[in-house]
Amino acid sequence: MRPVVVLCCLVAALGCSNAIDRSPAFTISRASATSGEVDAIAARVAASTEPSYRDVFVQVAAAPEVGFSVVGLPGAEVLGHVGTALRGRPHLAGELVVARTADGITAWHLDGTTAWNVADDGFDLAGVAADGPNVALSLGGGGVTRRRGVLVVLGAHGEVRMRRAADHAFGAPALVGDDLFVPWDGQNLSVFSVSEDREIARLRSRDDVINFARREGTAVYFGGRALYRFEAASAGGRRDPAHTFVPTAEGLPGDPSFTLDGYTALRAGLDARERVRLVWRPDAAAASVTVTAGKLIALFHRELLAVSPDGQTLHWAYVHDRDLVAAEVTDQGVVVADENGQLTMLDPDGRPVWRVASNVAGTQGLLRVSRGFQARGGVDGGAHSRVASLTAAVTAGNDTRMVPAARYAIAALGRLEDPAATQALVNIVGAPNVAPEVMSAAAEALSRRTNGADAVLAALEARYDFVRGTAAPPVGVLARAAASIRDPRAVEPLLRHLYDPATAARDLAPIVSALRSIASPTALRGLVDFLRRYHVDEGTVPPVGGGDAVDDYDVSDRTPFEAALEQATLAIGELGRDAARPILDEITAHPSVPPVVRTAAMQRPAAQGPNGGTEAPAEMTFQAPPTRLSMETLAEAFAPHREALLGCLANAPSRPSQVRIQFRYNAEGEITQPLVLPASFLGCMRPLVEAIRLPTSAAGRELGTYYLQVP
Repeated sequence: MRPVVVLCCLVAALGCSNAIDRSPAFTISRASATSGEVDAIAARVAASTEPSYRDVFVQVAAAPEVGFSVVGLPGAEVLGHVGTALRGRPHLAGELVVARTADGITAWHLDGTTAWNVADDGFDLAGVAADGPNVALSLGGGGVTRRRGVLVVLGAHGEVRMRRAADHAFGAPALVGDDLFVPWDGQNLSVFSVSEDREIARLRSRDDVINFARREGTAVYFGGRALYRFEAASAGGRRDPAHTFVPTAEGLPGDPSFTLDGYTALRAGLDARERVRLVWRPDAAAASVTVTAGKLIALFHRELLAVSPDGQTLHWAYVHDRDLVAAEVTDQGVVVADENGQLTMLDPDGRPVWRVASNVAGTQGLLRVSRGFQARGGVDGGAHSRVASLTAAVTAGNDTRMVPAARYAIAALGRLEDPAATQALVNIVGAPNVAPEVMSAAAEALSRRTNGADAVLAALEARYDFVRGTAAPPVGVLARAAASIRDPRAVEPLLRHLYDPATAARDLAPIVSALRSIASPTALRGLVDFLRRYHVDEGTVPPVGGGDAVDDYDVSDRTPFEAALEQATLAIGELGRDAARPILDEITAHPSVPPVVRTAAMQRPAAQGPNGGTEAPAEMTFQAPPTRLSMETLAEAFAPHREALLGCLANAPSRPSQVRIQFRYNAEGEITQPLVLPASFLGCMRPLVEAIRLPTSAAGRELGTYYLQVP
């Protein structure tokens, strides 16, 4: 019998495939699940029946009011009201609303009656999941670095079916039948059997963050900076391009992260993180891991921007008349709710197709709508184009918060090939009361257009007229656009503005540079007349009525005026070639000619192109240094150093989705006083940041910011 006893002991020591694992949960030493184990759990999820819950909107009352109201959809009838003060943002869990109150964690039915209450153990409510009558709670809510929390699963009457307290941070869970999916400590996803109260599988991320789990259809998704589906391919714990959705869009207004942090509880009443975020829904019907319609919806206060995952395409923009408190994606579009309780549905092209008033107001809301939810009526969306929707995002009133969204929409307009986009940009730069940041972005986008010449030409035809009350157009901006489009029809209106007394000195150089770029022989006579007239128009002269000689040009006019003369000299040499030499010699012979004109006259003409015109002229020199550097310029300067900066995050216990680097810089591009958030990376990043040299500018001591996106 001894050999048999020894064999049994050996089997007990090694374990066997059908033995129950009684080891403590959340131990670091537990091995990751195999692909077969993951596949078996995924098969149970796929075979389960997704519960069907009522479509509702929950509006949290604005201070000094307390509680919330529940509104049924699509009829917008008020189902119930709760007047209890909340200590955290509520969650929808099946047919319940769950929130932390002074009495603990309380659940209410949709009609406002209390379902159950349990102790909160001093923790906030980080996440909630439901399947049938069962509700899972993750308590903690202090962020991933606060490694203490409680995991609870409750039955229909609040009876505890499972409870685990641990020195770990728990994220937003998912519940499918008996299987509970729990993210913890940022890099782990454990699956528990509720009935057996034991951990049955674990995934460990090796190159990403896990802060949420979510059931969608017959699948469970999880992730943080990327989206994964719980399936055999995810067992390895690494990003797999074939089985992972990785959004790479950058520069969105407010720089929203892909997900809200599942480890941090949201505040009740108003939490700024909900006003600037990405809204999306996993596409459970797709073979690959992706989001519904392949679009991310960027919510920015009162605007929605539908962008491609790489951020290169802005499909549409929608501007609401007040702040949006909730948004949810469906197969039919997007449903949004605002502070006044008005609900609106947008179709896949961003057009409003349904609107209804619930008559409940508040600064925070929750929406739950099924994937197949659709409603029509209450609004005439009308036909609109992509250009029209993007233009609306740019000209959405004078709300200064919307400037980042306006700049983003302008960049999208600039990328469109449609000539109507050129017309939209022309309208923007010519509109009154446009914010300087928006005007600058629109001017830059317009200067890069290569089509839509008719819109630019029509705008150039406008002239200042005091009697008729017409203002001068933004000639310098339009001239830069004409230089890019290179339509010879622009020569005559540009020459008229060149000699117009209403034309500002700062616009002269762009006009002449545009004429130089268009390279039409018809511009030659006008340029020669301009150079002859003004080539020695500098220095001091006595006033007409007598008196001491004065210089009637101030410093701000002198520099751009000389730049215009320089460009005119170069253009004459390129257009007139050998025939222009006597003219240039005559002009430069004057002892008072500006040095820039004499230097330009001595340059050789540019080589002729294959069609007889000159090749593109050299880099224009008329632009004065900017008073401060744009965000795009800062990003370009930091780009070569990005990998070195990311190296400071190696072996960090928690990797943020982005690092904000703030600093001072001067006119020479020297960086000083860098600040880094999170501050734990300052020691490593300070010398790297201080070694970066920015482009020169006219800045005295400006403040700059760079956002290091962490992959």
